[in-house]
Amino acid sequence: AANLTIATGFTNNGAIELTDIVGAYGASLTVTAGTLVNAVGATITAFPGTGGTKTISSAVNNQGAINVGPGGTAGLLTVASLTTTGSINLALGGLTAGTQYGRLAVIGLATLGGALNVGQAGSFVATTGNTFVVLAANAVAGTFGTVTIAPALGAIAATSPTYITAPGSVTLTAP
Repeated sequence: AANLTIATGFTNNGAIELTDIVGAYGASLTVTAGTLVNAVGATITAFPGTGGTKTISSAVNNQGAINVGPGGTAGLLTVASLTTTGSINLALGGLTAGTQYGRLAVIGLATLGGALNVGQAGSFVATTGNTFVVLAANAVAGTFGTVTIAPALGAIAATSPTYITAPGSVTLTAP
């Protein structure tokens, strides 16, 4: 496993990439005190790699972009808590979270704002009744300010997310 620990709060002004290339070892970033601030223009990307878990063990204040499985791939990113005014970007490519579609898992509270952008992975098209829990949390406060879903995903592109506060989730369902 690839693990990095930072002793105090940290501001990312560039790019953080969590990935693995050998086995299913995963990658983790721990901030032992304070918050990881993902500044405007900065990115945190959870690459699918070889399947290991991607974890940020700290509070995350996202003002930039969080990419869960970039470039039309699926992925799973787990964070301790989340406040977002930036964007969350993920893709749908099938019905299984983490391997076929992107999911952001929040152990604590997810305070939402900013944008949710959902792209297409491969040639997948959602059909009536398909459900995607794109964010799962202990609790959810707020909603995304904007939601953009790729038209190529079919009928789900016209849907709005369902928000549940506790236990929290953001779900997309194809009508």
